[in-house]
Amino acid sequence: MNSPALPVLISELKFTVHGHGEGQWYAIKTPDKRFLRVGRREYFVASCLDAVRTADEVANMVHEIDSAIALTEQEVLTVVGGLTRMGLISSPDNAPAAAPMAKFSFNPIYMKIPLVDGKYLERAGAWLAPLVCLPVLILIGVLWIVAAIGVLANWDWFASATGKLFVSDSWMWWGLAWLVLKTAHELGHAVTAVRVGSPIRSAGISLIFLAPVPYVDLSDLWAIPNRWQRILCCAGGMLVELVLAASAALVAISTENAAVQYFCCALATMGTITTLAFNASPLMRFDGYYIFSDLVKYPNLYTDGQLAAKQFVLKCLRPWKAAQQRMTPALVLYGLACYQYRIVMMASLAIGAVLAMQGVGVALVAWGAYAVLIVPLIRGWRARAQQSVASRAAQQAQAIHQDSSGPTRALDDIASVTNDNCETSRKPNSSLGTTTAVPPRGMLSNYGGTVWSAAVVVGLCLLLLFVPAPIQPSIPGYIALCNPQMIRCESEGFLSEVFVQGGGAVEQGQLIARLSNPELELELLLKRNELATVEETIRLKRAQRQLAELQAYEGERDALLVHIAQLRRRLEGLDVRSTRAGVVVENDLPRMVGLFLKAGEPLAMVAHPLDYEVIASVDQQDVEQMRQAVGETLLAHIRGGRAFTGVLVKVEPRASDRLSEPLLAALYGGPITAQRQQTARGDEELKMTQPRFDLRLRLPADQNAAVVPGQMVWIRIPGQSATLMDGLGRWCSTKWSDLVKQSRTES
Repeated sequence: MNSPALPVLISELKFTVHGHGEGQWYAIKTPDKRFLRVGRREYFVASCLDAVRTADEVANMVHEIDSAIALTEQEVLTVVGGLTRMGLISSPDNAPAAAPMAKFSFNPIYMKIPLVDGKYLERAGAWLAPLVCLPVLILIGVLWIVAAIGVLANWDWFASATGKLFVSDSWMWWGLAWLVLKTAHELGHAVTAVRVGSPIRSAGISLIFLAPVPYVDLSDLWAIPNRWQRILCCAGGMLVELVLAASAALVAISTENAAVQYFCCALATMGTITTLAFNASPLMRFDGYYIFSDLVKYPNLYTDGQLAAKQFVLKCLRPWKAAQQRMTPALVLYGLACYQYRIVMMASLAIGAVLAMQGVGVALVAWGAYAVLIVPLIRGWRARAQQSVASRAAQQAQAIHQDSSGPTRALDDIASVTNDNCETSRKPNSSLGTTTAVPPRGMLSNYGGTVWSAAVVVGLCLLLLFVPAPIQPSIPGYIALCNPQMIRCESEGFLSEVFVQGGGAVEQGQLIARLSNPELELELLLKRNELATVEETIRLKRAQRQLAELQAYEGERDALLVHIAQLRRRLEGLDVRSTRAGVVVENDLPRMVGLFLKAGEPLAMVAHPLDYEVIASVDQQDVEQMRQAVGETLLAHIRGGRAFTGVLVKVEPRASDRLSEPLLAALYGGPITAQRQQTARGDEELKMTQPRFDLRLRLPADQNAAVVPGQMVWIRIPGQSATLMDGLGRWCSTKWSDLVKQSRTES
């Protein structure tokens, strides 16, 4: 039986050739202004379609055009089917196939609202198009260098001014900077598009989690065959943002106006961070991706990378199944990186929406999750169901075509297939042409894939539920001296001499340092002279028997004696002595010589050598378990894998939201989230997002030699070993609590 002639392409298609040699591909612009990409094989097949040639004839003609391409009849039909799905094949009556109308649907994650016709933007861009030239690019490079030097020269001030913007009430500066930068970004695309001769379709506002972002539709850029012009057009927006950021940085370090400084710092920070982290990234379909794909001459890199990553995962789950997608290590790694970047970006945007809009943000994230995750699954199930129905109908038609026993026999076969609800296979040597229901060819592989997938899921569940986590639940702490005594100066004065250096052993009462106070010594000398004068007067009045005056002078003498005794004690307090035997473990006195010290100011710390304890901070969800372990021996470890044991001696009865040790704060690299605050006296303290309990772990003498005061320590929470699932749940719970606490604090 002769094969039917293949249909012809629709009219008014415009082809643009991109690349050369093996990397050549073609951009097709349809009458409905869509752009489609096809390769050399698809292009040659499409060029041979004339409503007369059959699939076999098209395959032979393509081979004559390019001897390197050898197609089978089935491959030609597959290509024609793909062109049909693209809407490039005419209908049987030679009328162009109607493209499906795009329906507007509310998507809280991303929506596009066109506002301005592209012709108006082209007119505006024509005024600035002459600026896109080599001399201007050189000036831009010089501006970047000057701005970088200026920021580095004033880095402390610039970092301090920028840090003031990271507060809850600075959203106005960030929002205004965002709109200015993104408007300039899209204007840069428009100007470069006019410069390279690419039409602009429209411009408007796109909503990302309901946040407005301007956009410019440059779909016709695919009609530009020069890839360097396309790269320039894609980079135009980022160039404008970086120019604004550099200019804003120079203005910020040269002006005295606080409002201008804040706005310029926001422009400079956002214009560099968002541009480099988002627009310049090749892992999402932003400007950086199109630049990268043109540089590597791989126009379909994003789609092929994700398909390769998906095929790689499926291959790991079902290793016996043949790969249906080309996989290379570079392509798989790129696809996996794209998936990870997209997940991180979407999660960051979702968390930001929740923290910024609270309940509305939760509703938007839930709606977006439904649109992104649930809707594609439903569509996939429907597509597979339709494909299954179409496959059964095709098999039934094939059975009718091959059956030679007449209409009645064919109808019986169709009924049997429908009742069995499975695929049928005709025996090649059957002379009667009957159909025999046998297990479908893919059933065993599908069954094996189901079993393997179920085994993998069960194995993962067992790993999560029963395998101990590599990092068991523990609480942070630090090595501290046990019962240290702080030595303070009893009198104010200038530090003049230091007798014991840090690390030196002292006995109780031993002199550590000496202060001097000339004013105090002079006051004592004057009071002694005054006392001598009063005593001489008393002797005179006693000899003269003036009793009334004698009593007055005796009262004055007693007051002077008390005052002199106080001055003597203050002078004796200038000698700083140790209150216990031990080692001076903290001593900054050599650096304080010559400074004036107030009474009560700490000077040194004395403790018994090698007498250490661990002071740890425990969360509220674990405090009861730790209280039950008081008196027990617990396991602790420090960095480097070294472990030791200690006895839990005390858990504080009340929680506190003040963190006494900066070593544990996340601001200084620790694990506990804390914020800086100023006390009423002007001192700085660390306040935690949620209160915690302090506990003390006493170390035995044989463990003290292995630790050093100030080291970070992790104490294992007593009880059963935590599994991977427990560790994951604990981590998620902690992170969620921190986010909730932070959002409440900012609000």
